[in-house]
Parts: sequence; structure tokens; C-alpha cells
Amino acid sequence: MNITAKIKRNKLAGWGMLIGVLLIAANLRAPLTSIGALLPYIRDDLAISHTAAGSLTTLPLLAFAAVSPFGYLIAAIGPVLLGFIHDISGNWIFPLLIVGMIGVILVVTGLKAGANNKIADRSPLT
Repeated sequence: MNITAKIKRNKLAGWGMLIGVLLIAANLRAPLTSIGALLPYIRDDLAISHTAAGSLTTLPLLAFAAVSPFGYLIAAIGPVLLGFIHDISGNWIFPLLIVGMIGVILVVTGLKAGANNKIADRSPLT
């Protein structure tokens, strides 16, 4: 593969990464910003004070601040560890299996966490 083809491939990968990050950011925005509109319903359902309800809007920010260092640590160590496993095994099959197993664990955990939780049909629009 010549240098020009590698540069084109790297540019394409860079654009793909940028698009992926923007799509993830767009999906994370709605859950974090929608709590303000739902705050009166949350306050009524939980029978909490206005102060406690207002503090709910800061919980995502506090969670991000608490978890961010660990996320950066995992983000820094993960690729190095998978590259090390690739160097030992000589192919990408085992590292990709590890990533796949982690993905399956995350999906199963997410499904279990959301099981048997239903939102009452009380839309403010009806």
C-alpha cells in the first residue's frame, strides 16, 4: 500500500471517528437536558421539595465529574492492553472477542437494570 492510499484511509477513519463522536454526543444530550421539563412531574411523584427537585438537575454533572477520571483511565489503558494482547496472540481475533464479550456483558446488564421498570402513562400532552 502506498503512502497516498494510507493517508486517504487515515483521513476517512478520522472523519468516521468525528461522525461517531458527534452521533454519540447527540444521543447523550436529550436525557441530560430533558429533566428540566419533567421536573414538576418528578417532584409530584416523589413528593420532594423544590430544593431537592432542583438538586436533581446537578446530579448528572456531579456523576460526570466523579466518573470522568476513571473513564479517561480506561480509555487510555484499553487500547494499549488490546494492542498488547494482539502482539502476544499475533492476530486480532482474541482482542475482538474480548471487546465483544464486554459488549455482551454491557447489553445484558443494561437489560437487567431496565427490566420490570415501567413508566406510567401520564403524558402532559394528553
